Amino acid sequence: MQLTLFTTHKTCTKCGQTKPLTQYNLEKRGRDGRRAKCKECDRARSRAWYEANAEHVRAKARAWNEANPERKRDIVSRRRARKATAVPQRWRLSECPDHLCYWCGTELTHDNTHLDHIMPLSLGGPHTPDNTANTCAPCNLTKNNKHPLVWIAQLVTEN
Repeated sequence: MQLTLFTTHKTCTKCGQTKPLTQYNLEKRGRDGRRAKCKECDRARSRAWYEANAEHVRAKARAWNEANPERKRDIVSRRRARKATAVPQRWRLSECPDHLCYWCGTELTHDNTHLDHIMPLSLGGPHTPDNTANTCAPCNLTKNNKHPLVWIAQLVTEN
């Protein structure tokens, strides 16, 4: 009887770094069920390919949209329906009690107010009022889609 040892880390074939298995995309054909390259290297490769072929990708999407107007309409209407049910309400500046940025305390005006997701949608945060906050443009644009604790740690190390 042969025992199989399960590892929790793997070495990327592209960058050579050893990372946890969670840093590798799933792939059924892989020996361990994971890709040989880490997510970061996969992303960089995909981004480079897209930048080199952006016009081709856009032309292909336009052609599909023109050839499939009914399916495109269905996709758009389903997305609108999901978005409508995901957002119970929107906050307005007038509803913000003290007109201050959630992150830095700067006074907000109509020109510099952004609606920020405290926990970014890309990291699994919900699109609900309790996960949104009125922020100034600089805070929202520098935070982008970072985890709040990561962003704050970066600010501390920069200063």
